[in-house]
Amino acid sequence: MTNTLRLEHGIRAPGRARRWIVQRCQEWRCDAIADDAALMVTELVTNVFLHARTDCLIHAEFVRSMLTVAVTDGDNEEISAHPPSTTAEDGRGLAIVAALADTWGIQHNDGAKSVWFRLSHTQQPHV
Repeated sequence: MTNTLRLEHGIRAPGRARRWIVQRCQEWRCDAIADDAALMVTELVTNVFLHARTDCLIHAEFVRSMLTVAVTDGDNEEISAHPPSTTAEDGRGLAIVAALADTWGIQHNDGAKSVWFRLSHTQQPHV
């Protein structure tokens, strides 16, 4: 099962993204990981809003008990996947993704940047 959401750059984008991924998790019966997925999507779309300042595309897929989500923006500025910062000055979005995801990464392609993560439906949600 797959689904895609295109968001215009704006202050409401993170909230729309969060509600959208929760709805997908409910539809795909992976509610147990909806809170973690919502937190990570919110952080990534907030990063797009604050740093890339572009529209973004969210692609979600649920196959064989694995949720894969990619947030793509229109800014190909190089960012490092390691080590994510936990300081307020540098942001915590990628550190949150690194802490919660089973696996994650960053891809640069044709002037765009995607940050993706995977969550197993069988994992215990973080509290």
